[in-house]
Amino acid sequence: MKKIICLSIICFFISCKSSEKINGFLEHDCTCRKYDAGSNVTFVHNSFDPILKVPGKWRELSMNSKFYNNSKKIVCISNEVDAVLQLFQFEIPICNPCKQKIINHYFIQESFVNNIKKRLNFWTDYEKYAVTLLESNEENYSVYLLSRAEEQKCVLIGMKNHIYYEFTLISSNLDEKSKAKILSDSFNLN
Repeated sequence: MKKIICLSIICFFISCKSSEKINGFLEHDCTCRKYDAGSNVTFVHNSFDPILKVPGKWRELSMNSKFYNNSKKIVCISNEVDAVLQLFQFEIPICNPCKQKIINHYFIQESFVNNIKKRLNFWTDYEKYAVTLLESNEENYSVYLLSRAEEQKCVLIGMKNHIYYEFTLISSNLDEKSKAKILSDSFNLN
Protein backbone atom coordinates (compact mmCIF):
# COMPACT_ATOMS: atom_id res chain seq x y z
CA MET A 1 0.00 0.00 0.00
CA LYS A 2 2.84 2.40 0.88
CA LYS A 3 4.49 1.66 -2.47
CA ILE A 4 1.34 2.61 -4.36
CA ILE A 5 1.01 5.88 -2.45
CA CYS A 6 4.68 6.74 -3.01
CA LEU A 7 4.40 5.88 -6.70
CA SER A 8 1.29 8.04 -7.13
CA ILE A 9 3.01 10.99 -5.42
CA ILE A 10 6.07 10.65 -7.65
CA CYS A 11 3.85 10.42 -10.75
CA PHE A 12 2.02 13.55 -9.66
CA PHE A 13 5.25 15.55 -9.45
CA ILE A 14 6.64 14.11 -12.69
CA SER A 15 3.43 14.68 -14.67
CA CYS A 16 4.49 18.25 -15.37
CA LYS A 17 8.08 18.44 -16.52
CA SER A 18 10.10 21.23 -14.97
CA SER A 19 10.64 22.84 -18.39
CA GLU A 20 6.86 22.98 -18.86
CA LYS A 21 6.48 24.88 -15.59
CA ILE A 22 8.44 27.84 -17.00
CA ASN A 23 6.30 30.30 -18.95
CA GLY A 24 7.40 32.72 -21.69
CA PHE A 25 8.60 35.24 -19.11
CA LEU A 26 10.97 32.63 -17.59
CA GLU A 27 8.83 32.51 -14.46
CA HIS A 28 7.71 29.39 -12.64
CA ASP A 29 4.03 28.98 -13.41
CA CYS A 30 2.25 26.55 -11.07
CA THR A 31 -0.44 25.59 -13.57
CA CYS A 32 2.20 24.12 -15.89
CA ARG A 33 2.06 26.64 -18.70
CA LYS A 34 4.74 26.22 -21.33
CA TYR A 35 5.74 28.74 -24.00
CA ASP A 36 6.87 27.57 -27.45
CA ALA A 37 9.11 30.35 -28.78
CA GLY A 38 9.27 28.82 -32.29
CA SER A 39 5.54 29.20 -32.88
CA ASN A 40 4.94 32.04 -30.35
CA VAL A 41 2.28 30.00 -28.52
CA THR A 42 1.55 29.59 -24.82
CA PHE A 43 0.04 26.26 -23.74
CA VAL A 44 -2.53 26.69 -20.96
CA HIS A 45 -2.88 23.35 -19.16
CA ASN A 46 -4.79 23.75 -15.90
CA SER A 47 -8.04 21.74 -16.05
CA PHE A 48 -8.50 21.98 -19.82
CA ASP A 49 -8.75 18.85 -21.89
CA PRO A 50 -7.53 19.24 -24.57
CA ILE A 51 -4.89 21.79 -23.56
CA LEU A 52 -5.64 25.30 -24.83
CA LYS A 53 -3.17 27.17 -27.02
CA VAL A 54 -3.00 30.97 -27.04
CA PRO A 55 -0.80 33.07 -29.37
CA GLY A 56 1.83 35.20 -27.62
CA LYS A 57 3.44 35.17 -24.19
CA TRP A 58 1.02 34.76 -21.30
CA ARG A 59 1.39 34.11 -17.57
CA GLU A 60 -0.85 33.10 -14.72
CA LEU A 61 -2.89 36.07 -13.49
CA SER A 62 -1.78 37.45 -10.15
CA MET A 63 -4.08 36.85 -7.21
CA ASN A 64 -3.86 40.60 -6.52
CA SER A 65 -5.58 41.45 -9.82
CA LYS A 66 -9.16 42.69 -9.68
CA PHE A 67 -9.91 40.21 -12.49
CA TYR A 68 -8.60 37.19 -10.57
CA ASN A 69 -11.05 34.31 -10.70
CA ASN A 70 -10.82 31.32 -8.37
CA SER A 71 -12.88 29.05 -10.62
CA LYS A 72 -11.71 25.63 -11.77
CA LYS A 73 -13.55 26.09 -15.08
CA ILE A 74 -12.42 29.61 -15.98
CA VAL A 75 -8.70 30.38 -16.18
CA CYS A 76 -7.39 33.94 -16.28
CA ILE A 77 -4.02 34.76 -17.82
CA SER A 78 -2.23 38.06 -18.51
CA ASN A 79 0.49 39.29 -20.85
CA GLU A 80 3.25 41.92 -20.71
CA VAL A 81 0.84 44.82 -21.32
CA ASP A 82 -1.48 43.61 -18.53
CA ALA A 83 -4.28 42.52 -20.85
CA VAL A 84 -6.36 39.81 -19.17
CA LEU A 85 -7.68 36.82 -21.09
CA GLN A 86 -10.35 34.59 -19.51
CA LEU A 87 -10.50 31.10 -21.01
CA PHE A 88 -13.46 28.76 -20.68
CA GLN A 89 -14.07 25.49 -22.49
CA PHE A 90 -16.19 22.38 -22.04
CA GLU A 91 -17.12 19.36 -24.08
CA ILE A 92 -20.63 19.32 -25.55
CA PRO A 93 -22.51 16.12 -24.74
CA ILE A 94 -23.95 14.63 -27.94
CA CYS A 95 -27.04 12.45 -27.82
CA ASN A 96 -26.72 8.98 -29.40
CA PRO A 97 -29.19 9.57 -32.26
CA CYS A 98 -27.29 12.77 -33.15
CA LYS A 99 -23.98 11.00 -33.72
CA GLN A 100 -24.51 10.52 -37.44
CA LYS A 101 -22.30 12.90 -39.37
CA ILE A 102 -24.97 14.97 -41.16
CA ILE A 103 -27.35 15.24 -38.21
CA ASN A 104 -24.45 15.98 -35.89
CA HIS A 105 -23.41 19.03 -37.97
CA TYR A 106 -26.90 20.51 -37.77
CA PHE A 107 -27.14 19.71 -34.07
CA ILE A 108 -23.93 21.64 -33.34
CA GLN A 109 -24.92 24.48 -35.68
CA GLU A 110 -28.33 24.89 -34.01
CA SER A 111 -26.78 24.74 -30.55
CA PHE A 112 -24.20 27.38 -31.54
CA VAL A 113 -26.84 29.78 -32.90
CA ASN A 114 -29.13 29.31 -29.88
CA ASN A 115 -26.26 29.93 -27.49
CA ILE A 116 -25.30 33.16 -29.27
CA LYS A 117 -28.91 34.39 -29.13
CA LYS A 118 -29.06 33.72 -25.37
CA ARG A 119 -25.74 35.47 -24.76
CA LEU A 120 -26.74 38.51 -26.86
CA ASN A 121 -30.00 38.87 -24.92
CA PHE A 122 -28.16 38.56 -21.61
CA TRP A 123 -25.51 41.14 -22.59
CA THR A 124 -27.98 43.72 -23.87
CA ASP A 125 -30.94 43.26 -21.51
CA TYR A 126 -29.32 42.35 -18.20
CA GLU A 127 -25.74 43.67 -18.34
CA LYS A 128 -26.66 46.73 -20.47
CA TYR A 129 -23.75 46.43 -22.91
CA ALA A 130 -23.69 47.88 -26.39
CA VAL A 131 -22.81 44.84 -28.53
CA THR A 132 -20.87 45.06 -31.82
CA LEU A 133 -20.06 42.06 -34.02
CA LEU A 134 -16.35 42.30 -34.94
CA GLU A 135 -15.73 39.02 -36.74
CA SER A 136 -17.50 35.76 -37.52
CA ASN A 137 -17.25 32.83 -39.86
CA GLU A 138 -21.00 32.24 -39.26
CA GLU A 139 -20.47 28.51 -38.74
CA ASN A 140 -18.53 28.00 -35.57
CA TYR A 141 -17.31 31.26 -34.00
CA SER A 142 -18.19 34.92 -33.50
CA VAL A 143 -16.28 37.77 -31.85
CA TYR A 144 -18.19 40.57 -30.14
CA LEU A 145 -17.11 43.88 -28.62
CA LEU A 146 -19.08 44.64 -25.44
CA SER A 147 -18.93 48.20 -24.23
CA ARG A 148 -20.54 50.39 -21.62
CA ALA A 149 -19.40 53.55 -19.84
CA GLU A 150 -17.26 51.85 -17.20
CA GLU A 151 -15.74 48.98 -19.20
CA GLN A 152 -15.08 47.40 -22.56
CA LYS A 153 -14.28 43.78 -23.35
CA CYS A 154 -14.05 41.51 -26.35
CA VAL A 155 -15.69 38.05 -26.32
CA LEU A 156 -15.31 35.07 -28.65
CA ILE A 157 -17.93 32.34 -28.59
CA GLY A 158 -17.15 29.26 -30.63
CA MET A 159 -17.83 25.57 -31.09
CA LYS A 160 -15.47 23.15 -32.76
CA ASN A 161 -15.04 19.37 -32.56
CA HIS A 162 -17.83 19.07 -29.95
CA ILE A 163 -16.11 21.62 -27.67
CA TYR A 164 -17.59 24.96 -26.63
CA TYR A 165 -15.11 27.84 -26.25
CA GLU A 166 -15.62 31.23 -24.64
CA PHE A 167 -12.60 33.56 -24.59
CA THR A 168 -12.92 37.03 -23.07
CA LEU A 169 -10.25 39.72 -23.48
CA ILE A 170 -10.46 42.30 -20.69
CA SER A 171 -8.42 45.37 -19.85
CA SER A 172 -6.66 45.61 -23.19
CA ASN A 173 -5.56 48.87 -24.83
CA LEU A 174 -5.45 47.31 -28.32
CA ASP A 175 -7.72 48.44 -31.12
CA GLU A 176 -10.83 46.40 -31.98
CA LYS A 177 -9.25 44.52 -34.92
CA SER A 178 -6.23 43.47 -32.84
CA LYS A 179 -8.46 42.23 -30.02
CA ALA A 180 -10.56 40.21 -32.46
CA LYS A 181 -7.38 38.79 -34.06
CA ILE A 182 -6.01 37.57 -30.71
CA LEU A 183 -9.28 35.80 -29.93
CA SER A 184 -9.84 34.31 -33.39
CA ASP A 185 -6.20 33.14 -33.58
CA SER A 186 -6.62 31.50 -30.16
CA PHE A 187 -9.77 29.74 -31.37
CA ASN A 188 -8.14 28.59 -34.62
CA LEU A 189 -5.09 27.19 -32.76
CA ASN A 190 -7.32 24.82 -30.78
